[in-house]
Amino acid sequence: MEEPAVSEDGFTYEKKVLEEHFRLKGPIEPITRRKVEGRVFPNHALKQATEEFLKQNPWAFEEEKGEDFNLIPFI
Repeated sequence: MEEPAVSEDGFTYEKKVLEEHFRLKGPIEPITRRKVEGRVFPNHALKQATEEFLKQNPWAFEEEKGEDFNLIPFI
């Protein structure tokens, strides 16, 4: 997950995917189907955990053509 984001109901999604869902379907929570305001909050803890995991386990990184794990800009 590159940009984990939390919905108003507390579920975590990839930020781009959640924003696209809201754009296409309106402010409806994808899992609960509850009407929400459509706000998206960053999941800093999951982002940090994912980055730490990939730093310690570079074999887990699924490279795309031309992508190099060592060039990923971890914050």
